[in-house]
Amino acid sequence: MTFTSSYLQSIQLGYILGNAYPSPPTLWWGFHTSGVDVTGSNEITPTLVSGRISASSFSTPTTVGSNVQASNSLLLDWGNALIGGSVAFLGLWDSQVGGNFLMPVPLQDSTGAALPLTFNTGDPVTIAASAITLSLDIISWSVWERTNQLNWLLGTAHPDSFTNLYVGLSNSLDPTGAGTEVTSLIATTRLAISPAGWTPVTSVGSTKEISNALILPFGNSLGATPDINNVGVWTAAVGGNLIVCPLLTLPYPVNIGKKIYIPIGGLRLVAG
Repeated sequence: MTFTSSYLQSIQLGYILGNAYPSPPTLWWGFHTSGVDVTGSNEITPTLVSGRISASSFSTPTTVGSNVQASNSLLLDWGNALIGGSVAFLGLWDSQVGGNFLMPVPLQDSTGAALPLTFNTGDPVTIAASAITLSLDIISWSVWERTNQLNWLLGTAHPDSFTNLYVGLSNSLDPTGAGTEVTSLIATTRLAISPAGWTPVTSVGSTKEISNALILPFGNSLGATPDINNVGVWTAAVGGNLIVCPLLTLPYPVNIGKKIYIPIGGLRLVAG
């Protein structure tokens, strides 16, 4: 289970809406049961040990499979256990006490199987260097933006927000921005969308999302193209960096002269 908190999801989507990221947080590790959710519920840190500990040193983020990841560079040491217990998840917080929950991290072995941290009263409670991995998936968010998000967690300011973002159409688009963009075969350029062109952030179950609040009209197709399978949200009308690339539910065939548009709510961006 990999997800980010409600607080962090709001920041992620706020960036699309033109809001700047806050200053990078100071990080702290807490203990949670398997019932942890997007609010940071079921924290058991003060019951088991003296408190959360600093999470201050990580490896440089890298892309591994479908995730951008970074691991703890130092041994994590909570001191001696106040009572015996078992911990299924670490929780990343922005304060030693209280504060905002950022994300849970499951305790797993090298194969991805659950490996709870178990100890008795008085035992030293430690986790080895490189044993914990912060991971953000790149299923729809781009490598560029997920790397920015993870670097922000680790202490680097996030890039500034933009006055407008730009929507492009693609036959195939991967999270690196590579693929077959067909916007220029349909319209003269990507379509600008301002912060006012999105709905407010709403909660749907455990995730937050936004969608386009206005029709996005690309006009009549200038030529026949391969089917449109992806919509990319970019930082510039030409070139720029890909932020997010949601896959369409069904391929969208395009013929010469066909009116191309995205209906209200048709471009749905989900945080996580």
